[in-house]
Amino acid sequence: MILLICLATMPCLHLARVVRGEELYIAAQEGDLPRIKSLLSTGVDPDSLFDGSEPAICAAVNADCIPCVEILIKYGAKDFGCSAGGISRYAHSKEMRQFLAELPKPNPKKH
Repeated sequence: MILLICLATMPCLHLARVVRGEELYIAAQEGDLPRIKSLLSTGVDPDSLFDGSEPAICAAVNADCIPCVEILIKYGAKDFGCSAGGISRYAHSKEMRQFLAELPKPNPKKH
């Protein structure tokens, strides 16, 4: 009986992870630091992909939100690839480009 309940809820759990990953991406895109902190503190994966393609850190860089990038890294974001061009191609401001240049180079996750 317990096994059947677990099997029945597994798709729902996966969907919940996907939705919360998308919430994280949107919060990063909007530079919503309190929402990012809230989502990360509840266990959302900082490297979860939005629509299967980009992690929230790419959106945070695109939003020029250095504090957002910092909190994502603090919570373990490691996927800085943001496709072939690398994360710095998302940076619009001089400050963000400088901030990214000073980060240690991570070992990106393989997708």
